[in-house]
Parts: sequence; C-alpha cells; structure tokens
Amino acid sequence: MARANALALSSMLLLAGCSGSLPDGVDKDALMENVGRLVGDSGTCVVLAEAGTGKVLWRSARMTVCTVNREACVRPGSTTVLDVAEAAAKGAPALTTGCGGVSWAAGPTPREGVVYAAVMYGERALPGMEIARRLDEAFEASGL
Repeated sequence: MARANALALSSMLLLAGCSGSLPDGVDKDALMENVGRLVGDSGTCVVLAEAGTGKVLWRSARMTVCTVNREACVRPGSTTVLDVAEAAAKGAPALTTGCGGVSWAAGPTPREGVVYAAVMYGERALPGMEIARRLDEAFEASGL
C-alpha cells in the first residue's frame, strides 16, 4: 500500500506543472504534497478554479483522469470533475456525495475567490464528506 501511495504521489507531483497559476501565497509544492498525502490515488483528480469564471488554476492529476465521465450521483447521467468545478465556480451548492464506486466533493476553499472539485473512483474511493474534510486540511496547510 505504501508503494501504491508513493506511486500516486509521484504521478501527481510530475503532472502538477501542467495547469494554471495559484493565488499569491499558496505553496504549490506543499499543496501537491498535502493533497497527495491526504487523498492521493491514481483514481483521484482535484481541481482548483477561479470563482465566477471557472478558470482552472491547478489540478492534481493528468488531464485524462480529470476528463473521464463518471456517474453524477446527484442527477441522471455522467459528468467530469472539470464540469463540477465549473458549476462550483458559478455558485452551485457545496457537494459531498457518492454512488457506485465514485465519490464527489466540491465547494469553496478557505481562499476567497477559489473553489474546488474532486472526484475519486474505484474500490478505495472515500465518501465525498471525507474527501471534503481531508481537502480542507490540505488547503489550509498549503496557504490556500
């Protein structure tokens, strides 16, 4: 299990440079480390977006992980974590849910003007409420 977590964290660290810029004062390396440690998994994508515009500021995984359609759980059909981030940016209520091996969490971060969305899928997917709790810790520890 430790090896799997290390591999997931390594993948996340290598791919973090592929996204936009974080707000001033947010330590990108600490953010990646904290998110990886607390919810890191090869089936997880966390996206930070600008409130209002939905512009992606940062993501924790490969674009292929972040763009996979997964069961929406709160409505019929499927969605991606990028779509959930855009909805959060436009003021959708906070989300913590899960169904059929997929879990979702989304809402505001401690930093005004920044929202997040996260998806975790697979046999080891945490409940949405637990993902949100762990991400709150990761964000605060990273200056967000």
